[in-house]
Amino acid sequence: MPEETLFKAIAQAFTEHANQYLFTVCLRGTKAHKKCYLVSEGTKHFHEANEDCIAKGGTLAIPRNNDETSTLRDYGKKSMPRVSEFWLGVNDMINEGKFVDVNGMALQYFNWDRAQPNGGKRENCVFFSQSSQGKWVDEVCRTAKRYICEFLIP
Repeated sequence: MPEETLFKAIAQAFTEHANQYLFTVCLRGTKAHKKCYLVSEGTKHFHEANEDCIAKGGTLAIPRNNDETSTLRDYGKKSMPRVSEFWLGVNDMINEGKFVDVNGMALQYFNWDRAQPNGGKRENCVFFSQSSQGKWVDEVCRTAKRYICEFLIP
């Protein structure tokens, strides 16, 4: 088998496996806005949570508008009614006060709670709070929290 044909066969098998996994994620989680969301089964520090989402083929959830915030809030309440805080894929680790997504891309949408962000150089990661209707709060990244992974639907 020529090398190019082998490469195409491997790529096709990988794509089929990824699509099957995404289908499973969408069934177990929720689907909206051309994304699937899946809540974590346990708590992790920000970096561990992000690595877990990446290992599954996604990222920590990054709400890009009010509709996505509402979807995350509703899904979090339905899935984990007793959990109030979930990590988001937002941080200012590279440049203090300049919050970006986990891919380093600038954000156009922010949903800060009153008096937030307030952590200065200590609090570089962001969670959303159910008790404040999905508003964002900055937090120490080494704090263990639940999280929601997001997966783009091709």
